Amino acid sequence: MRHDRLLTILVVEDDELIRAAFCLLVQHSGGVALAGSAGSGREALQQAQALRPDLILMDLRMPDLDGIEATRRIKRVMPQVRVIALTAQEDPLLITRALEAGMDGFLLKKASPQELQLAITTVAGGEPYLSPSVSAIIARAYLAERSRKRSPQPQLTPREKQVARRISTGMRLKQIAEELGISERTAEKHSEQARRKLQAATTAEMVSIWLRLQQE
Repeated sequence: MRHDRLLTILVVEDDELIRAAFCLLVQHSGGVALAGSAGSGREALQQAQALRPDLILMDLRMPDLDGIEATRRIKRVMPQVRVIALTAQEDPLLITRALEAGMDGFLLKKASPQELQLAITTVAGGEPYLSPSVSAIIARAYLAERSRKRSPQPQLTPREKQVARRISTGMRLKQIAEELGISERTAEKHSEQARRKLQAATTAEMVSIWLRLQQE
């Protein structure tokens, strides 16, 4: 990446106000220039090929084509382009998927202008950048997973297994209750007990843990 000129940056964000804010931050950052902006993943592909930016600030959650897939496609034809992920989601799985897609940095949208500048400088210099908050999320997820692997498999009751299995297929509690011949309140109770035994913070995490345990 050349250093005898301003670093050009493409901002990709589907929320118009947030996009405008990041464009403004880029314009007021030293050593960089705003190449342009895009409001969707598909537009990002078009703008990246037309503008050939040095670096892209890429939103991850977009309706038509998410930032992870957009990054894969851009990197396929322009591997030299650096990409920094931007998201409000503190989700370790999302962070991992973004890094696997070839993203060079990861920032939460609540990051300060100073941290954004640091991320841009670091990534432009060829080094990956993970903000301290993102690193902490990954570390907590890793320690939690290691703790689960060391612990004996949780003992779910037959009914809890029935409910967990059906939730993992996408069934709603009302459907599960009707199929098992129990009340919806009872189905919800079994779901909550299974979630606690699996040490899951959310139903989605419970499903993820349940599916993994079925493969072990």
